Amino acid sequence: MVKKLVKALLILTWLLGAGVVSLACFYLWPSKESTMPAWIQAIGSVGAILVAVYVMDTQHRRLQKEKTLTDSTERANLIAAAIMFAIESRKLGEALLESADGGRLDRTFSKGIEGQLRRALQAVEQIPFWRTSLEESRDITLVISACRALVANIESTDEGAHRDFVRGGGVGEEETFPISTLAELLPEFVESVSRNQSNLSEKYVRLMGDLRG
Repeated sequence: MVKKLVKALLILTWLLGAGVVSLACFYLWPSKESTMPAWIQAIGSVGAILVAVYVMDTQHRRLQKEKTLTDSTERANLIAAAIMFAIESRKLGEALLESADGGRLDRTFSKGIEGQLRRALQAVEQIPFWRTSLEESRDITLVISACRALVANIESTDEGAHRDFVRGGGVGEEETFPISTLAELLPEFVESVSRNQSNLSEKYVRLMGDLRG
C-alpha cells in the first residue's frame, strides 16, 4: 500500500513538474512558432505513458492477487475434502477392527465396510488433488493408497477363507472368517491414515490463516 502511494505521488509530482515546465516554455520561449509545441506535446505524451504504465501495473498486481487468492481457496477446499475422506476411511477401519470377535470377522459387516471404501475411492478419484502442493498431494496419495490396500486385503482374506472352508468340505458360506493378516494391517491402516490426516489438518489451518490474513 505504501509503495503504491509513493509511486502515485512520484507520478503526480512529475506531471505537476511537467505542467510547470510547459507553462514556462509557453511564456518564456523566444519563438512560439519554433519547436515549443513539440516540447509541450512530448512532455504531455511522456506523462500519459507514465500514467498508463502505472494503471497497467496496478491492474496486473490486482489480478495476480485475485488469482493467488482463488488458487489458495481451491487448495483449501481440496485439502478439506481429503481430510473428510481420511476421517471417514479411518472410522471404517476402526469399526472393522473393533468388530473382530475371537480372531474372526463378520462376513456381511466386512463386505459392507469394503463396499463403502470402494465407493469412497471412486468418488475421490474424481477430485483434482493434483492441484494441491507437492507435500499436500503426497499426504493425500498415501491415504488413498492405504485405502486401496485395505480394500484389496479385505477381499483377498475373505476369498482365501472361503476357499479353505470349501476345501474342508464346507457348504455355502460361513458367517465369519479368520481375521488373518488383517489383524496387523488394520492397526497400521488406522495409524497411517491418522498421521496423514493430522498433516493435512495442519496444512489446512496454515492455509486458512494465510487467506484470512
